[in-house]
Formats: sequence, C-alpha cells, structure tokens
Amino acid sequence: MADNNVVASTREALVLFNVFDANGDNRITYAEFAKKILPNEDKRLRHITSLRDSYYLEPFSSLPYEVEWALARVFDQEIKNYRNIEMLKEILSSSYDFTKVDAFNTIDGDQLGYLDYTSINYFMKSNH
Repeated sequence: MADNNVVASTREALVLFNVFDANGDNRITYAEFAKKILPNEDKRLRHITSLRDSYYLEPFSSLPYEVEWALARVFDQEIKNYRNIEMLKEILSSSYDFTKVDAFNTIDGDQLGYLDYTSINYFMKSNH
C-alpha cells in the first residue's frame, strides 16, 4: 500500500478487511474479493471481467503496475469513505440535540421497532 501512496492505520486496515469479509469468518474468499473490487452497477463489465483468463503469478511477485495502482485506489477510496463516515458520526454525536433513540424512531416512521429497506428508503426520499 505504501508503494502506491495509500496510508492506513492498523484500525483502518482492519475495517477494510471487514468490508471485504462479507460473512465475518475472518477470511476473504475469492467470491467476496471479486464482489468488492468489481463494479456493482455495471453488470456487463462485471461479466466481461469474470470471463477473462487468469494468469499465473509467481509467489511474492507483483501485479502489473496499472492493476496494482488501480487496486490500491479502490482500497484507498474505501479507507477515505470510512474516515468520512467516522467524521460525520462524530459531528452527529456531538450535536447537543441528537439522541440515538430519537434518530431511530424518526427513521422507523411506522413504529415497528426495527428498520427495514422500506423505512430507510422512505426516510431518505422524504429528506431528499
């Protein structure tokens, strides 16, 4: 990561690992890895990428520069997203009139006692 100017703390590296470890088993499978590094919105591109032939890399050898650089950018963006979300959480938490209960109840407009896709989607649309 340092070779590609990506700086992450140990905590941030752990968060990045957990982003990729979808099932929480402390292992990142090829399927989990592929799901996180390939584009989600462009199914055609995901399909084209999955059809490419793999090539053998000797142990401890490097990826082609362009591939390594692009992969490092994906990791870097995930880390930046984490930092931004943590900063926004701190701003929210330090707001004198914020409480977790009120926030939850506001999103849970039907007072079901839980949040689901419908309640979050409605909250987001209602608040632009």
